[in-house]
Amino acid sequence: MKAQELRLNNWIDYAGSGEVQLKTKESLMNVFDDLECEYPRSSPIPLTEEWLLKFGFKRDDLNGHYYATWRRFYPLYNRGKYYGFNGLGLSVKDIEYVHQLQNLYFALTGEELNLHK
Repeated sequence: MKAQELRLNNWIDYAGSGEVQLKTKESLMNVFDDLECEYPRSSPIPLTEEWLLKFGFKRDDLNGHYYATWRRFYPLYNRGKYYGFNGLGLSVKDIEYVHQLQNLYFALTGEELNLHK
């Protein structure tokens, strides 16, 4: 994970604290400093079914992919690739980590990808 991949509201695995959301500029700067170390303690969170469900995706048991609909945006996640249909066409991106999904969603919609309850 590179520091320039991160922004406010991203979720990461921060050593000693576990999974944390970067809510302040100070927390983001601490992670940037940590990533500059020879042995950084921060790492990306692998994107799992649990995280997809937390973000409001639903599993389609028929074909095994995950889908969600938010405000005329129709994301689909299947076999490590994220497909976004937003009325302007199709965007395809390899996604391995939670922060990558958050950043792609933000780039396509201009909104944060929030946890659903």
